[in-house]
Amino acid sequence: MFTISYYWHGVLLNDLERISYDRTLFFGLLGILYISVGAALSFVLMAYKPKEHRVFKHLTIGILAGFIIYLIAFVLGVSFQGVGIEHTIVNFTWQMFEQGAGGLSISIYYVIAHRREKLRVFADVRDED
Repeated sequence: MFTISYYWHGVLLNDLERISYDRTLFFGLLGILYISVGAALSFVLMAYKPKEHRVFKHLTIGILAGFIIYLIAFVLGVSFQGVGIEHTIVNFTWQMFEQGAGGLSISIYYVIAHRREKLRVFADVRDED
């Protein structure tokens, strides 16, 4: 998620050039934020194990998390500023895509780890918990 964010804000939009404080501090705090968001998202996805459409439901949770995170940033005024409602809609959409990608990758990791563990103990891979 951090890499996707850097590509979006740093390469495509050049938002990172307009940061008014120390870049080392900004990226350090941003890294801590993304580790925290990833850990929280990972915890939620680990706890929620639906029987059907697991990856899709986890993707949806990631998208919802992106919406909530950007809503908080928007209300607090810490989001990248732009002109007009179009900028806000694009940022909301991007944040939902970014966190959705995080949720998707965490979900795929859990599916692979679960199957690997089943194979390790010679169990049937198709068995579900």
